[in-house]
Amino acid sequence: MTAKKNMKIISVCLGTSLLMLQAAQANDETGEACGGYARAGFIETDVDNTSDESAYAIGGEFACKVELNKNINIQLGVSTSVDPGINTGNDRSLHGDFFDENKDSYAMLGEASLNFNYDELEAHLGRQIFDSPHMDSDDLRMVPNRFEAYQLNYGVNENIDLGFAYVTKMSGWENGIDQSDFVNVGEAYGADDGDAYVAWAAYEQDALAIQAWAYSLEDIVNIFYAEAIYGADFNDNVAWEVGLQYDHGSETGSDKLGDIDADTWGVSAAITNQYFTVSAAHNRNNGDTGALASLGGGPFFTSMEDQTLDAVEGDNARATTLGIEGEVVEGLTVGFVASEFRADNKNDYHVKENNFYMNYEWNDAFLLETIYADIDDKNSSDDTDQIRIILTYQFDGPF
Repeated sequence: MTAKKNMKIISVCLGTSLLMLQAAQANDETGEACGGYARAGFIETDVDNTSDESAYAIGGEFACKVELNKNINIQLGVSTSVDPGINTGNDRSLHGDFFDENKDSYAMLGEASLNFNYDELEAHLGRQIFDSPHMDSDDLRMVPNRFEAYQLNYGVNENIDLGFAYVTKMSGWENGIDQSDFVNVGEAYGADDGDAYVAWAAYEQDALAIQAWAYSLEDIVNIFYAEAIYGADFNDNVAWEVGLQYDHGSETGSDKLGDIDADTWGVSAAITNQYFTVSAAHNRNNGDTGALASLGGGPFFTSMEDQTLDAVEGDNARATTLGIEGEVVEGLTVGFVASEFRADNKNDYHVKENNFYMNYEWNDAFLLETIYADIDDKNSSDDTDQIRIILTYQFDGPF
């Protein structure tokens, strides 16, 4: 990367940060106005007989919230991912998941939102984290996915919440074009353009949580998603939880992506004692086309580090997972998940993926995430191994 590129990134970061700090210093609550995270990451993907890509990166986010009054604030945040200078100089072997479309470092204004709250009504307008089943932050790399959205949330009572959002753009490592830029959500979904309208309702009562979402991506797809989770205790030491989900999608308008007929259901179950959790999940799509893709990690119970149900090609896509997780010592969690993704005809698609992971959280500030994925494509000799390590430090201040 050139010195000119480095200076541009540094200038963007410093310039935006100084503006935010100046605003924060005028804030009555300057002690809690600013903060963010610093992050270091490593990723390597090795495809047998084909390629080996890896990358190191450092970066993070610095953000400030400027209180205009008790009901209105502005949130500004600059995000960056930087090549520390120890990566290979060969772009063909440099992993692209940490960098922009040219595999270069970048800095961006990732958050720029006007936020309003009054009684049980909230509004968030602009660049922000927007987490929903088919559009989510999926914070698994250096910078999470973000959306340019205009959303309203209303708490009807202590059990029921309603919301609506108009979503226009997306940045992040899963927008499919350039993670350092906000691109139209229709482009991110694979069409040439198209905004999204999203409405939802959520209900919680004791151990039951229900949510329903409706999406309309202009001239692309209409989506309905529903989920119910229920959990309870067997006794003081053992608890259990079950989940159900349903996802339906069909083309709309000028159907820019062609025919879409997804009809997917899923079930999950988990049992936990004081030492470990055992879990299982299954998803299946019975529609005429494959399961729905998402702008982010997606809603499916069976999603793995690499494989998701929408990747399965062929009729009646299905996926099954079985996992075990335990807290070895305070703050240290280790786990293993085995999975199978296949079509009716295994010759069309048949992949088994095993994930081994370890997470360590210390002092509510440091989080170390490590995961190793072993991906075995039964229809190819080109199996894949991937390792991802992310160290994050959360901080408040300095102002």
